[in-house]
Amino acid sequence: MASFIMELSGGRELVNEKRAEELISAITVSNPTHIRLSNKSFDNGAATKIAQYLESLEGVTVADVSDIIAGRPEDEALRTLNIICSSLKKFDLVEVNLSDNALGAKGVEECKTVLLGDNIQRLYVCNNGLSAEAAELLAKILIREASVVGAVEGSDSKKTPPLELLHFYNNMAGDGGARAIANIVVACPQLVDFRFSATRSTVAGCESIAAAIATLPNLRRLD
Repeated sequence: MASFIMELSGGRELVNEKRAEELISAITVSNPTHIRLSNKSFDNGAATKIAQYLESLEGVTVADVSDIIAGRPEDEALRTLNIICSSLKKFDLVEVNLSDNALGAKGVEECKTVLLGDNIQRLYVCNNGLSAEAAELLAKILIREASVVGAVEGSDSKKTPPLELLHFYNNMAGDGGARAIANIVVACPQLVDFRFSATRSTVAGCESIAAAIATLPNLRRLD
C-alpha cells in the first residue's frame, strides 16, 4: 500500500491555536498514512486543533510526535501530550516516535493511550530524559495483562505489542531502568533492531540487558 505523509509546513516554531489553524489549512495530503508533527511546540489550544484534525482522519499507521513540547511549562507540556496522544488511540498504529520530548514518568503516563496500541512494531523513545521510574512505567504499560477471551482468571498471561524495533537512546535510566527495558526485550522475542546506549547504566544494568538480548533469536541490529 502506498504511503502518504502529512507533515506541517515551515521550520521549528512555537505554535498557538491560530497558527495551528493556518498549518492545518496548508495541508494538501487528503488521506495520510503517516503523520509527522515534529519540530513544532504546541500550546494546549494548538494541540486541541491538531487533535481535532487527527480525529477526522482514517488509516493512519505511523505517528511521529517527536519534539512537540519544547520550551513549554510542565503542566502545559503534559496536557499537550495527553491531547495529541489521545487523538491517536483510534488508529491501528505500527510505528510511534515519542523522541525528543522531555517526558519523565509523568509524560509517559500522558502518552499511555498511544503506547497501549496492540500492533506497534516500531517504538522510538530517545532523548526523553527517562529515569528508572519512567522506564519502569513504560515497561508496565507495554507488558500488560492479556485481555483474551478464555484466559484463565488469575493467570499471569501477559500481552505486549509485536515490537520489532525498540530504540531507547540518551535517557537517564540507570540500572533500574535497564532492568525495566530488559523486561520489555524478553517480552518481545520478535525484536530485530534494538538500541540501548547513553543510558547511564553501569555493569549491573548492562548485564540485565545482555541477558535479555541473548533471548532474541532474530536480532539483526544492536547499538
